[in-house]
Amino acid sequence: MFDFPDKLWAQIVYHLPLAFAFNKEFASGDLRNSLVPLYHERVAGSALEIQALKAKLERVLPDEAEHLASLEVERQIEELVDEFIHQKPDWLTAWTTSEEAILPPIPKVTYHEFIPRVPLVVPLGLTSPNGKMISANDVYDSILLKHKKEFEQFVHERLGIPREANSPEITGRILDFMHQVETELDNVLLPGNLSTVKGTQEIVDAIFRHFPRQDIFALIPGMASWLLRRHPPQLTHQARLSQLEHTAQRI
Repeated sequence: MFDFPDKLWAQIVYHLPLAFAFNKEFASGDLRNSLVPLYHERVAGSALEIQALKAKLERVLPDEAEHLASLEVERQIEELVDEFIHQKPDWLTAWTTSEEAILPPIPKVTYHEFIPRVPLVVPLGLTSPNGKMISANDVYDSILLKHKKEFEQFVHERLGIPREANSPEITGRILDFMHQVETELDNVLLPGNLSTVKGTQEIVDAIFRHFPRQDIFALIPGMASWLLRRHPPQLTHQARLSQLEHTAQRI
């Protein structure tokens, strides 16, 4: 008589997909084919066991033999289900462990968004100029906390919005403030209509009036090359003259 206990059958069923997914020592076709005879043996063992039980019951309780045999089948199915449930956590752990073992190494980075939908991926740990290790998450949290405090100060102290105000009320007050800023900007700082030449000229004049132009020093590439040839820096004294043009282009 075939003897195939529930514990052994559950182990086979659970370990076969593990071997199929992660064990490269066996061909996938061989693993699939190996389950067929084992399944037939399992079914045959159960069938022979129920058949023997039914034969014994028919000698004692012939009218109840069929019903009692069906109850035994249901009991065995429930026990098999319980065995699979009992072994499932170990199988999940084995699957996760095997899956992690074949994954490529993941770099230690962290992902944040200062601007929505603009990803910022940086190393998880940063080294400061004095050699101290700094957590990028701590830096992000401190910057976020700083901006949060400044925003709350602006909302509650500058705009005078009560702290118990809800999100729609805060949003409405900020929109009113932005409209006021745009109005003042149009009327006071940058009056003019950009759709006309005259209005555009008025805005340009206002910009130069409010932000006076200052003299700046600019050096075009041609002048920089000429200065290098007339007054070469110390590094060109140690270089060949043939490299002077290359040095000028790099600078």
